[in-house]
Amino acid sequence: MKLNSKLAIYTGVMTDDEAERALRAERQREYYLRNRDRIQVQRRGNYDRRREEIRIRRATYHRRLKRELLAGYGQRCACCGEEEERFLSLDHVNGGGAAHRRQIGSAPMVWLDAIKRGFPADYQILCFNCNLGRHLNGGICPHQDSMSASAA
Repeated sequence: MKLNSKLAIYTGVMTDDEAERALRAERQREYYLRNRDRIQVQRRGNYDRRREEIRIRRATYHRRLKRELLAGYGQRCACCGEEEERFLSLDHVNGGGAAHRRQIGSAPMVWLDAIKRGFPADYQILCFNCNLGRHLNGGICPHQDSMSASAA
């Protein structure tokens, strides 16, 4: 890497700043590899000491993300109108939520994706009952199913 970075500077492929960053990254990688065990023990100790603080910070961040998500989609279930935040969840209108979570990583990452994309119509807010009902009923919420049956 060092020779390649110097060669890249000489040939004009990299600027001095890019080469400096590449050299610094290479030195950091080498340092980590030489001291991996010590660094991992130190990181684990830091985590163990701060576990509760980290848990609280993560939970606070997830609550803030969910509130922003709910505000963007109207803060109520699109099917039954439920407004209790603890019951509401993000629904993939066309299905595929589990695959999307596996691809992105977790529910909060899906929320962040929806927020960054400007609250696309691919999603809607449903309460847990309606969301699970849609899953178990072939994509149709039991509320809508019973409404269409009573209208007929």
